[in-house]
Amino acid sequence: MIEVRKLRKAYGGGALAQTVLHDVDLSVRSGEVLMLVGPSGSGKTTLLSILGCVLTPSGGSVQLAGHELMGVPEASLPMMRLRYIGFIFQSHNLLPSLSALDNVRLPLLLRGWSSGRATAESTELLESVGLRDKLVCLPSQLSGGQAQRVAIARALAGRPPIILADEPTAALDAHTGQGVMETLTRLAHEGGHTVVVVTHDNRIFKFGDRIVRIEDGRITEDTAHANA
Repeated sequence: MIEVRKLRKAYGGGALAQTVLHDVDLSVRSGEVLMLVGPSGSGKTTLLSILGCVLTPSGGSVQLAGHELMGVPEASLPMMRLRYIGFIFQSHNLLPSLSALDNVRLPLLLRGWSSGRATAESTELLESVGLRDKLVCLPSQLSGGQAQRVAIARALAGRPPIILADEPTAALDAHTGQGVMETLTRLAHEGGHTVVVVTHDNRIFKFGDRIVRIEDGRITEDTAHANA
C-alpha cells in the first residue's frame, strides 16, 4: 500500500539547503500497523506529512496504493489525500466554525456522500470515541482531548485505505488512548487498512506489527514487534 524508495526532503536551496530526510526506504503493507518512532527533529512528522500528501518530496519515489507522488502537481495532492488518506494531526486541525459533527461530515460530503448517510456515519464515529453528547459543540467548546477524539473520528470517516496518525494519543488519558489504538488495530487487521502511527507513547507500542526508528532523517531500525 505504501512504497518509499530513496526518499529525500530538503528545505531551501544552494548552500543554505537543509536535508531532513536522507534516502529513506520504507514499505508498509495493507493490514499492517507500523509505529514510527525516534527523537524530536528526527524526521518522523516530515515523513508522515509526505505520505499524507501534505508535503511534496524533493527526490526519490513515493507510491500510495500504486500511485506515484513524485512529480504530481501540488494542486492535485488534496484530491489524493481525500481519496486515500485519513490523517490524524497532532494539533487537531478542526475547522473552528463547524460543530464536531460537521467537522467529521465534511470529508464525506466532499467524497460525494449524501447528507443523511454522512450524518449517520459521523454520528456513529463520534459515539464510538465517547462524544455522543458533543455532536453540536464547536471546537472552542471542547477540551484538548475531546478535540483530538473528533480529529480521530474525522480521519476514520469513510474508512480510507491509509490512516496516518501523528501522536494520536498524546492528549488522551490511558483508557481513551487504548480504545483509539484498538480501533485502529481492528481497522488494519480486520479491514485491511494500512496504519502508520508517529508516537513517543511507549504505552501503545504493543499495538504495532512493526516498529521503525528514524534518527537524523535516516531509518536506523525496522523490526517486527514481539507481539505481532
